[in-house]
Amino acid sequence: MNKFFASIAGIALMGAIGATTAQAQSVHIKIEKPGKSIEIKHGQPAPKPADDCNDGHYITVKKKVWIEGHYDTVCENVWIPPTCKIVEERVWVPATCRIVEERVYVPAQHVTVKERRVDHCGHVYYVNVCKVVPAHYKTVQKEVHVPGFFQCVQREVHVPGRYEKVEKRVYVAGRYEIVEERVFVKHDHGHAKPKVEHKETISVPRGGRSTR
Repeated sequence: MNKFFASIAGIALMGAIGATTAQAQSVHIKIEKPGKSIEIKHGQPAPKPADDCNDGHYITVKKKVWIEGHYDTVCENVWIPPTCKIVEERVWVPATCRIVEERVYVPAQHVTVKERRVDHCGHVYYVNVCKVVPAHYKTVQKEVHVPGFFQCVQREVHVPGRYEKVEKRVYVAGRYEIVEERVFVKHDHGHAKPKVEHKETISVPRGGRSTR
C-alpha cells in the first residue's frame, strides 16, 4: 500500500513539473489519506506584475478662478434676552362639597297659623286661623357634591436668557479663488509636449483650508 501511495505522488509530481514548464512557475500538491499525507511544492510563486510607472505621473498646478456671487445660508448664535411669558397648564381639582343657592317654586297652599287676640277684659289668647299662601319663589341653600376635574389655568413663568441658533440667507459677493488641480500627465515619447489624461480639482478657499 505504501508503494502504491508513493507511485501516485511521483506521477503527480512529474505531471506538475511538466505543467509548470509550459504554464506556471509554482506548483503546490497535497495528497491526504487516513493516517498519511504528502505535500509537494515545486518552483517559486510567480511575481505580481509591476505597475507600469512609465505611463505617466501626477503633477499639482494652481490657477485663479472666478466664483460668481450667490446667496448662502449661514447659522449664527443670537442672544435672546430673559423675559416673562404666560403659559397654560392643566391642573387637577380634587372632588369637594359646596353650598349652592337656588330659587325654587312653591305652589299655593293652605296653612294654619296662630293669631293673637285680646278679649274685652284684656286677656290675650291665640286661635288657629286657616290662611291661603299664594304661589311664590324662594331661595334655598343645599349641599352638592362636585367631582374632581382638570382645569386649565394660566401662570406667569420666567424664561432665562439664552443663545439660539438662527439661520439666515446672506449674499456672498463674487471673488477670485486659488484652486489646485492634480493633473495626470501621460508620457508620449513621440511628441515634445506631455499629454494630459486626467484632472482632479482641489479647491483652496480663503483661510488656507483645502477641500477635496
